[in-house]
Amino acid sequence: MSDFFPSCRVRYTKPDPRAFQAAVDHFRVGPDRVIHVGDDWACDIVGAVESGIRAVWISRGRQIPDPSLVVNHGVLVATDLAAAAAHITHLAAGNLE
Repeated sequence: MSDFFPSCRVRYTKPDPRAFQAAVDHFRVGPDRVIHVGDDWACDIVGAVESGIRAVWISRGRQIPDPSLVVNHGVLVATDLAAAAAHITHLAAGNLE
């Protein structure tokens, strides 16, 4: 399943954990069942990780701002949307790494 949750709809903006919680609540699943894909490190990746959600960062070749999030929280790094889709497919198949 997929959807988008703009701040005008959920009334919270990333990286506020309530913005991520809105998606979790909408699908009635635990945060461990959600994958957030984004290209803004602070809003998308830090926010997702702080909410207990798996994250895929679209780096577009940029340096990883905080490698510890990659190591400690399993953040996946994709150079572009196609690579992000490959990560999501891998995760959906039950692979945690």
